[in-house]
Amino acid sequence: MAYRFTTFIVATLLYTSVTAQNASISGVITHQSEPVFGATIFVYELGRGTRTNAQGEFLLQHMKAGNYTLRVNFTGYKSIEQQINILDGEKKRLNFELESDVFNQSEVVVSATRNQLRRQDAPVIVNTISNRTFEATQSLSLAEGLSFSPGFIENMTV
Repeated sequence: MAYRFTTFIVATLLYTSVTAQNASISGVITHQSEPVFGATIFVYELGRGTRTNAQGEFLLQHMKAGNYTLRVNFTGYKSIEQQINILDGEKKRLNFELESDVFNQSEVVVSATRNQLRRQDAPVIVNTISNRTFEATQSLSLAEGLSFSPGFIENMTV
């Protein structure tokens, strides 16, 4: 009798834990109606995320019901943050349209060492190019913006 009762309790607990995390979020990330491959979708509260496939699709499974903050990132595009509420067992579908953000990216630091260092501690000269440089020079690409950095030589041989 005790064996049956223990088996019943264990089965009930397993069923409850499995069904408590059966919600999911899926969707497609695009830019100008074209799928974005490799974009990151991160759920802050869970500390986990996923990336889009070649069709721009993503899927986050095994989620508990609750409120979450999603962040969509991809280099060269503006990040998107969205608050969502997902119910137990819900299969929520969200689609995101990314906007280009060529000139408002953070600074790019190119140095001659392989270790991460603060700019002040670097043993070599470090030049920093900010988004203001790209705006002032009206550079259309990273290569054009870098050409305004002292000591940088663009070598484009084909």
